[in-house]
Amino acid sequence: MCTGWQTFNEHGAQRRAFTLGKLADEVNAEVVGDSTVVICGVSEVETAKHDDLVLAIDKRYAQMAFQSNAGAVLVPPELVNPAKPCLVSREPRLTFIRILELYAPQRWQPQGISLRASVHSTAKVAPDASIGEFTFVCPNSYIGAQTIIYPLVYIGANVTIGNECIVYPNVAIYDDVEIGDRVIIHAGAIIGRDGFGFAWDGSKYQRIPQLGKVVIEDDVEIGANSCIDRATLGVTRVGRGTKIDNLVQVAHNCDVGEHVLLCGMAGLAGSAVIGDRVTIGAQAGVRDHVKVGAGAIVAGRAAVAKDVPDGATVSGYPARPHREALRVEALTRQMPHWVKILKQLVKDVEALKARLKDGKEA
Repeated sequence: MCTGWQTFNEHGAQRRAFTLGKLADEVNAEVVGDSTVVICGVSEVETAKHDDLVLAIDKRYAQMAFQSNAGAVLVPPELVNPAKPCLVSREPRLTFIRILELYAPQRWQPQGISLRASVHSTAKVAPDASIGEFTFVCPNSYIGAQTIIYPLVYIGANVTIGNECIVYPNVAIYDDVEIGDRVIIHAGAIIGRDGFGFAWDGSKYQRIPQLGKVVIEDDVEIGANSCIDRATLGVTRVGRGTKIDNLVQVAHNCDVGEHVLLCGMAGLAGSAVIGDRVTIGAQAGVRDHVKVGAGAIVAGRAAVAKDVPDGATVSGYPARPHREALRVEALTRQMPHWVKILKQLVKDVEALKARLKDGKEA
């Protein structure tokens, strides 16, 4: 159990405090140097104060950290320096996450069901779930234990939201969406809107009814203003542990695997299949019915127009193996030089042809 005590900053806000030794116990790390140093927070190197901890995972940052005002430095074993007390971990990034959790301020959240929320009589809400003001819950929906629904959320009919979820303001969850446990949905996200399906009948576009649903599995996080469309038939699925950034589009019938990273403004067209542990960079796009294999990496702004093998790294427009894309980019940058040479060669050939013609006429 965490037993840090409370201090107060210059604005009167509470700050949690640990000795470095106690902090080491909490995160299963070791101390080299003075274990009695009091740590009241974490900080960037440039703004660190005497009671802050900073992270250094390479030599460049370690040099800056040990010259900063920080009270202690979190480092891997090879970067220990007697210049400051060190908190030592073989997995400093993961340890830093745990430390951030210890010092994170408590966010305001709704308590219980607001009298200004509208919950249909056939909806079921766990006794310890919370629903904020002006949230609307439609018939036959279910909200699980310890789930927190912030104000101004719309939850359609026949929606299931699991345990320990957080749904932030202005989220819209359409009918028939299934959401697992420990899912976080940030403000403005839209889950389960109709897929973008239309057919030309010779004079106008006919709307294709979208009869499927969306399934969001456990431990998914969905960024602000992202959209996940319902399937035409069947399921649009987002697999367990996947993390979706802001402004991401997942179209109808996509199948997104487990522990996938979709970075900001990425877009998946209809029926794209994304394997487990894939990373798709910012502003990258994946064409409809294309499969991106497990463990692949799609670089930012790449345009994926054909299947990507397992474990491959692709980039460029159109996306191709990364090394090939780098060579193409290098050659493209040289194009003005080669065009200049080509133009000169054309002039030289024309001049030579003219001289040959004059020689024959003579």
